[in-house]
Amino acid sequence: YRRQRQMCIRDRFFHALLDNGIYVAPSPFETWFVSDALTDADFELIEAALKPAAQAAAAARPAH
Repeated sequence: YRRQRQMCIRDRFFHALLDNGIYVAPSPFETWFVSDALTDADFELIEAALKPAAQAAAAARPAH
């Protein structure tokens, strides 16, 4: 059950970011990198997407 919950949380977080226009690596084993190509506006979009993504992850419950 614990593994299912972790995957459910990660999936909810990942898809909430996608829904807000933030594209991250699809695997939980990949790393996020910051690039100097990102602008202040990019960071503002990321910041705005993180709260709803965290809320979606916190509400995640695996199907039984």
